Amino acid sequence: MILRKLDRSNSHETALSEIMFLLLLFATALAYPMVLDIGDEVDPREVAIAGRGTPELQYLIFTPKSHVDVIKVIRGSEFIWEGQKGERCLSISISKVPRDRLIASARIANESTCVSHVYFYFNEDKWENVDCGRYHDILFGLTADAIFDLGTPVNERKFLVREYNPFYHPSYIYTPRFNYYITSVVYNDQVLWKSPSENDRCEKIVFHGIRGYLEYVHLLTQEGPIYVNYYFEKVADTWAPLSKTSFFKNIERLSITEDTKL
Repeated sequence: MILRKLDRSNSHETALSEIMFLLLLFATALAYPMVLDIGDEVDPREVAIAGRGTPELQYLIFTPKSHVDVIKVIRGSEFIWEGQKGERCLSISISKVPRDRLIASARIANESTCVSHVYFYFNEDKWENVDCGRYHDILFGLTADAIFDLGTPVNERKFLVREYNPFYHPSYIYTPRFNYYITSVVYNDQVLWKSPSENDRCEKIVFHGIRGYLEYVHLLTQEGPIYVNYYFEKVADTWAPLSKTSFFKNIERLSITEDTKL
């Protein structure tokens, strides 16, 4: 390796940057190759791990130390990336989004130290290489998924709440706000409805009754090209499915009960 003589006429900052450049070259020359398994425990002396994220998106960033050249990335038995001659992975982030979908992005350097980004999506038990546009489309679609939990307070950042009075008691309509899609309706650990396929959505949730006394829920979902209705009644600490006829008979009975109280 030929080291360039520092030009003393340059500024102090230039000299420092050249020194840093030379140190980087030395570190690269001394680095040893490594296969990084992001599905297993890593040695903190070789790879640093940092967690980041929001409630909608959690991810881990794996950054190899300067004495390590990551030439291949796997996740257990799953192949993710392998470098061409002179390429190494500078960092890789793997994101876990709702519905257990996995996406990843990596920073790759070549022999000329030019850095590029590559993107991956875990689909049908294997990692697919996707372009930047497709990656962000997937990211948007997955982080837009919303789980509606009947057992917790309504997140009004994700759901619009509207009160109306079709009977003698208030009822509430919950609809997802713009950029969100209801893909699951649950009550604590009980799943009332989950989208059967990628594009199915719950368009609306209607609650009737009195909290802690008589409670009924109507789900309006879109499954493929058709709309499907589901009806439930709260029984003890669970939600039991009802037929449409039984549901509205119970709603009418509840209305009569409320009317008698007036």
